[in-house]
Amino acid sequence: MQSNNLRNSNIELLRIFAIILIVSCHFTLHGIVSVNSEDSFQVWKNGSIVNRFFSSIFSIGGDLGVGIFFSITGYFGIKMKSLSIRKIIIPTMFYGCFCSLFYFVAVVFPEIFVTPSAAFKMFFVPCTSGIWWYVTAYILLCAIAPTLNNIFLRLNFRGEIFTLVILWCLFFIDGISNGMICHIEKAILYYLLGAFVRNSRISFNRIICLVMLYVSWGLFIVSFWGCAYDIKYLNIMYKMAPFIFVPLATVSILLYVCKIPEFKNKHINEISRHIYSVYLIHDSFYARQILWNGIIDIEYVYNMNLFPIIFIVLVVVIFLVCVGFDFYAEKMYILVNNRIMNYIERTFYEK
Repeated sequence: MQSNNLRNSNIELLRIFAIILIVSCHFTLHGIVSVNSEDSFQVWKNGSIVNRFFSSIFSIGGDLGVGIFFSITGYFGIKMKSLSIRKIIIPTMFYGCFCSLFYFVAVVFPEIFVTPSAAFKMFFVPCTSGIWWYVTAYILLCAIAPTLNNIFLRLNFRGEIFTLVILWCLFFIDGISNGMICHIEKAILYYLLGAFVRNSRISFNRIICLVMLYVSWGLFIVSFWGCAYDIKYLNIMYKMAPFIFVPLATVSILLYVCKIPEFKNKHINEISRHIYSVYLIHDSFYARQILWNGIIDIEYVYNMNLFPIIFIVLVVVIFLVCVGFDFYAEKMYILVNNRIMNYIERTFYEK
């Protein structure tokens, strides 16, 4: 593994941007827009025009952030013989145990629905239970990455385009119908989009990339408003948005970042090394509900004139707390992992 100081900080900064987008999206969709209620947009529609517009900017964040992560994996993974799952399994096992303890915090809040089954999944099977769908999809992607690489590297330009179109069709059909393997199809599609950018024979300048990004992002926002106010055709467009606007935005931003001259910054690289913990902690089953339905009075904050500033501050605080916690926790779970692996090698392997 490369040293933090040697990694391309362009890409590491993009990772940080992606996780901030995800946290911001969760603030909007799990907090302001109550996705599990019948009138999910009721609180959102009661906000001022400024607050509605500001929060809608981040409605794309979850899908776009995930797309960026998978495409970065493909961008580098296409040149590798295999992808390591150890770097994701070890922290997931640790945070599965840690985040299951949030169950005892969640029961304090009467407005939060708690079930011990989620704690059981996080504690015993955090990687494969789907409690963090991204983790399960990533592990499956790592398993099939060598085969994907072997096939994709043999293709010419037309073969690459044909493969991506077929994958997009499968992702679209399964996604619209809420298919069981939609997440792994998403992972494969974005992985190969990242590989396509790495091998791309098409040259885009940065202005074109920015125009593509702004248009796709803007259309997503328009469709979000259409869904909120139940405008028929815009409502349909919102359902299509994750399959059209998000892939376009993902490829655009990855192309743009790759066009920027490389630079290396040890502070950016160090922060980026801990961003996986931000996802695991803030989007764990109980922490998600504690944040958006317990600790933070979302409706009160959303109706404040300073909401955009408070929004930014809260997202940054969540990000920094999770990164800071992992900075110290990493030493613990790496030490525990090393001792366990040493014990296994001494006990079960021939000397």
